[in-house]
Amino acid sequence: MDYHEELLFTDLTLFNRKLADWLVVSDAERPHHSFGQQSPLSFLLQHQPECQRYWTHPAYWSIERWRLRSRKAEMMGAALAAIRRGEDFGKTDDLLFAHEQAESCLLALDAALLTICADNGIDPADVRRVAGAEPFKPMREGVAPDGEMQAAMQSAFAQLLAV
Repeated sequence: MDYHEELLFTDLTLFNRKLADWLVVSDAERPHHSFGQQSPLSFLLQHQPECQRYWTHPAYWSIERWRLRSRKAEMMGAALAAIRRGEDFGKTDDLLFAHEQAESCLLALDAALLTICADNGIDPADVRRVAGAEPFKPMREGVAPDGEMQAAMQSAFAQLLAV
């Protein structure tokens, strides 16, 4: 497995594309011990055959989650580098604000997951298990979910589940 860690800091778009490719292989093709040597998709389809359209929901959620976590890491890394270089506080504050925005979007993504799962009778723990993720916890208390992002994600999830 190639980690492509250097791309995280040099070409975030390519990094995200390679990450999405990896997620497809991991979720749809690679056998997992915790699923009895089945891929998460095979496991889901075997244990919830009435939900064959639902596999795209965890995949989409997982890809969006990693995209946002990459953005969060990028902003935090850039802020730390700016601090180390002694750059002005305005730039550092802008980077830290962007980091907090990414955290707000991650909280919105989690809130959208809970809402759409409740609306469709899906256990969010199943989606998280398939995606290999835990609920997001921000670094600082008081960060609220981004309402616009939450609405957009709920709409996207609803469209995926309506197919």
